[in-house]
Amino acid sequence: MSRMLKLVFIVVICCGQLVLPLSRANAADPKRPNGVKGRERPQPQPWREQQLSPELERVLIDWAAETGKIQRLRGSHTRYMYNLTWQVQEVATGHFYYGAPDMGRIDINGANLKNVRQVKKSKTPPHKPFKLEASQPERWICDGTKIMQINDADKKYDVFPIPADKRGRNIMEGPLPFLLGMPPDKAKKRYILELLEKPKTAPPAQVWLKIEPRLRADAANWREAMVILDSKGMYLPVAVKLIHPAGTTETVYTFGNFKVNSRAPIFRWWRDKNPFAPKLTGYKRSIIAAGAAVPAVVGLSVMDAKKKLGLAGYQVALKAGQPAPNRPLLHVVYAQDPAANGPAAKGKPILLTYYDSNAAIGPAQRATRRGARK
Repeated sequence: MSRMLKLVFIVVICCGQLVLPLSRANAADPKRPNGVKGRERPQPQPWREQQLSPELERVLIDWAAETGKIQRLRGSHTRYMYNLTWQVQEVATGHFYYGAPDMGRIDINGANLKNVRQVKKSKTPPHKPFKLEASQPERWICDGTKIMQINDADKKYDVFPIPADKRGRNIMEGPLPFLLGMPPDKAKKRYILELLEKPKTAPPAQVWLKIEPRLRADAANWREAMVILDSKGMYLPVAVKLIHPAGTTETVYTFGNFKVNSRAPIFRWWRDKNPFAPKLTGYKRSIIAAGAAVPAVVGLSVMDAKKKLGLAGYQVALKAGQPAPNRPLLHVVYAQDPAANGPAAKGKPILLTYYDSNAAIGPAQRATRRGARK
């Protein structure tokens, strides 16, 4: 896999839904190790009928109805990924294209950092701005039968066949259908929804939604989302913000330059004449079998993680990471690449980053130990 897969879980547009980049390799919250009290990973919410306000019911109906009219959609996006642990702000720009019912493409390009404003600052003195980094370029394409992840830098691409029962509009069950609306009954079964009071400075036509996952597949990748819709047009999103399960990473997308049902030739915009059939002569192809998903091992000890991945048919590569903030976190995995539930071929090495032992005890304790040895 390319370096981008170290930064995102999956990016692809398909069947009317934009499946957005989800996270870096699931960095764990240091306060939440395996067997240690602290903030727990959010669990999927059990289904029970949610009583929505008439205003929110109307938003869901209009969102699904308006975006249901879209047969072709293209636009631009900017993605900001904030790693709160390492205090890094990563930026990407790009374009996307959707063709009903099941074709889509998203191009991710590294942003020009000269034009990027640093908005996040450290919570601890001296409150320095986050370090800026540009994302590595990558393309994701769905033609209805398969998904391709293209790494142009290394001239290789991975192919993920789509099972027959997930093709067509069934792909609406994908992780994050926030670009286009889904039927209200499905939305209520899948999410806990809340209509937020928007800031006074927000345009009158905007609708702000808070969304929490009910399904385990969603809860494994994000614990809360905020979606801002433009109700003046076709209820297309202005921005989407995702908070990832451990709370250590936030991702924000802004969208613009929408072209709805445009008849303009696609090849004037894309590098390929057919955006869903790119020219890949000279590229190395890898086919990833359907259902090959990486088990979640974040929060496990290195020994337990290696055993779990080995039983699933994966090799393991280890990397000593940041110092353990306390003794129970010694040799506990806090990041994995590819991320949990991400696609990866059997036999592929999975990189596990674990808390090292260099700082498992405080300076005073180390000094005491040195004195005792003398």
